[in-house]
Amino acid sequence: MAFGLDVSDLSIEALKLNKRFGKIKFSSAGRLEILAGIFTNGTVQKKKELAEAIRKVCREAKPHPIRDREVVISLPEARIFSYIFKFPKKLKQKQITDILKFEVPNVLPISVEEVYSDFLVLRTEGEKQEIFYAATPKKIIDDLREVLKMAGLEAVAFDIETASLARALIKKDKKDEGAVIVDIGARDTVIAIFDQSGIRASTTIKVAGNLFTEEIAKRLKMKQEKAEEMKRSCGLSVEDRSCREGKIFLALQSLFPPIISEIKKSIGYYEKQVGRKVKKIILCGGSRAMPGIVDYLRANLNLEVEIGKPYLAGSAAAGAAGAKILSSLIGVFGLAERGTDKDPASSGINLSFDLGGMSEGRHVAGNGGKKFFLSLLAVAALAVGGFLVLEKKEMITDLLFPAEPPTNQEIKKQDALPVSFDIVFSTTGEAGFLGGRIVEIEKSGSNFFPATAKKTVDGQAGGKVKIINNHTADMSLIATTRLLSAEGVLFRLKNGISVPAGSFAETEVYADAEGAVGNIGASQFTLPGLSPIFQKLIYAESATAMTGGTVEKTFVSADDIDQAKTKLLGGFILEVQKDKVENNLQTGELLLPVVLGSEIVEATASPAAGEAAAQFDFKLKAKIKFLAVPEENFQSSLRNLLDKDGLASNYALEEIAYSLVNFDETTGRAVIETSGLAVPAK
Repeated sequence: MAFGLDVSDLSIEALKLNKRFGKIKFSSAGRLEILAGIFTNGTVQKKKELAEAIRKVCREAKPHPIRDREVVISLPEARIFSYIFKFPKKLKQKQITDILKFEVPNVLPISVEEVYSDFLVLRTEGEKQEIFYAATPKKIIDDLREVLKMAGLEAVAFDIETASLARALIKKDKKDEGAVIVDIGARDTVIAIFDQSGIRASTTIKVAGNLFTEEIAKRLKMKQEKAEEMKRSCGLSVEDRSCREGKIFLALQSLFPPIISEIKKSIGYYEKQVGRKVKKIILCGGSRAMPGIVDYLRANLNLEVEIGKPYLAGSAAAGAAGAKILSSLIGVFGLAERGTDKDPASSGINLSFDLGGMSEGRHVAGNGGKKFFLSLLAVAALAVGGFLVLEKKEMITDLLFPAEPPTNQEIKKQDALPVSFDIVFSTTGEAGFLGGRIVEIEKSGSNFFPATAKKTVDGQAGGKVKIINNHTADMSLIATTRLLSAEGVLFRLKNGISVPAGSFAETEVYADAEGAVGNIGASQFTLPGLSPIFQKLIYAESATAMTGGTVEKTFVSADDIDQAKTKLLGGFILEVQKDKVENNLQTGELLLPVVLGSEIVEATASPAAGEAAAQFDFKLKAKIKFLAVPEENFQSSLRNLLDKDGLASNYALEEIAYSLVNFDETTGRAVIETSGLAVPAK
């Protein structure tokens, strides 16, 4: 079997899975950080250094080295060109290949001779079939092949990064559900919707981990290293004093509206086009574990949000050690899973063919579970970035299938212009700025939250023993009677017992002292309270081990309380935004859905942090500051800004989103970014 190998700008991950009788099990894995400049955005910069790093990660894999020679390796979306063609259903594989030779040059931004490519028949619908075509520059593949050869390896398949991600995160028996994968990387955030037909909508935006760090550093005037640390430890948690009393939250919150907006747009597009609801959002990428991010997205999107992890990580097949490792190896998991297939080279897109030399008969997608994952490979077809070409030239398929005329709404959307304005409001009546008023709303509430901290503590070991009475008279023993094991550990009877002469009786015992000392194996026991003669006639023995000397208990942690605080405060903010707080607004005012700041008035947890409990009751009272503005003045300002670009008379602003850029309590100025689409009015 082949193993999975994922090479990124700063790390290499290797994962080996085994498959027996259809069951996939964890075998071994390794991860190694590499220096910047060895491998950049899918291209090899230093072949010798990269080859040595690959050898090292395989050599140092745990629990044992990976010695297999064949690998499945992925390429990032930025290095992939892809396109979905629609051909007549009746076309055979050879005919599809022949037509692609004519079609591909019309959409490929570089010469066909300069790329390796592959294609799949995704699905058929009516009299049409969807063909997914993918290509990448030959130099990228050739350089990787050379590096792998230097490392003593050979690639059996060159996969697509997002396809591997989907294999890892979406379990086959859940493929009928719509799910959004939000991959927040260092440079980009990829938002992709998958269902049983594969990728249905995808987009990439330039708001991600590095920008989060830069924004924190800029706003709080700190070094990048400290900002990165604050991002990882504070994230979107609210009002934690170690997190600068919510300033980290406000810095990150200012960057999330584009992500929220794109997720909503993708979901809206999918649900309208497909007629199926999105069930959940799966987070992955380097920023997926920021504190508070799950609750923040859940509150703003009203959908279930979960941290992505390979489905095998939660199964017995992974084992204790494997589960921990797999939880952090998401991207490479899908590659390793493909490596367990009988023929991994043909079980998905394999970017190692010339168009003219594509093999026949292996590109048909059927209805089986594996074929669902083949269709996931269409991920780059709708992605923004890479080599994607949106302008379609005249093709043979235009003659076979004339395009349906777009609707008036689609025409308007095609002509829409993205606009964004920074508007400065003054809450002190300062001349030259739009007026605004701080609306401070106090909210309180409580809820029960699960405790998650685990701690091993001393317990009372115990088990069962057989009391043997070889005396000629019955023997009665009271509760707490002492029994001394062969190891010298003292136990006591849990209950009183009477043992008939020449017979035996089974009963429960417990260790006299708490702790691991009571965890002993099967043993023999004497009754030290009897005389030496009677000790030989009346004694005890156990057939099984005594357990419970150490137990794992659940405690309330500071992190649990922080998360509860974030959830409740996020809920308060959402409630205020939904209710529009008419009672707090004056006539003609508009409440902008941005938070200027918040103050925790009271917060109590019962039981408190550090106490043992399965759950705790958390009560919170907070004051939240919003900005109320005169609606007429605000709308007039927007029209004036549009008019500066010559848009006001012919365009209307739709899909408006607001985000806080800055709020200076000293001057009372609030800078609000207002963005949207300027759509033709007619």
